[in-house]
Amino acid sequence: MRNRSIVLIGMPRVGKTTLGQRVANRLGCPFIDTDALIVEHHAAEAGIHRTCAEIHEALGEDAFRAQEQCALVEAISLMPPHIIAAGGGAVLSFAKVPDLAQRVQILYLNGPIDVLLARWQASPLSWIKAQAVEAALTTCLAERHPQYQQWADHEMVLTAGAHALAQHEAAIVAWIASLGPGAV
Repeated sequence: MRNRSIVLIGMPRVGKTTLGQRVANRLGCPFIDTDALIVEHHAAEAGIHRTCAEIHEALGEDAFRAQEQCALVEAISLMPPHIIAAGGGAVLSFAKVPDLAQRVQILYLNGPIDVLLARWQASPLSWIKAQAVEAALTTCLAERHPQYQQWADHEMVLTAGAHALAQHEAAIVAWIASLGPGAV
């Protein structure tokens, strides 16, 4: 288990970045958001700052997924091990990442549709039109859920509520501790 990063996967707005940052701070280890890497690299190459949604729109699905794959490979190659928040669609290209399962531990943050809807309403995603949010999220979740489960070493079903964030953080820290020394 030595020197293996933890990769958080799940739907957009499920809380990968928020929980990843909190867990990394608590454990005193580095944190990387692959969406932030994509934005950073795109800005360096194109000379313009765009959000991931804008980059996706400009590049198209296939080219964006290739960028997502490159960002993940970069993140898992860094030492020391990190907590990594993978983009919501990164799982679509996991099979193209050499030795992924041997290099990281993958935690699927499974957000039920009601949790995702509440978070979307608090912070909308530009690729989902407001009037079609529930249908779009339900379809996307149905398509990706089997892949998230296939790749995950562990799955955590998230809940909503006043203390949910702290409870999820504590549960992730406990899971990482159960992996033994050197997981991150």
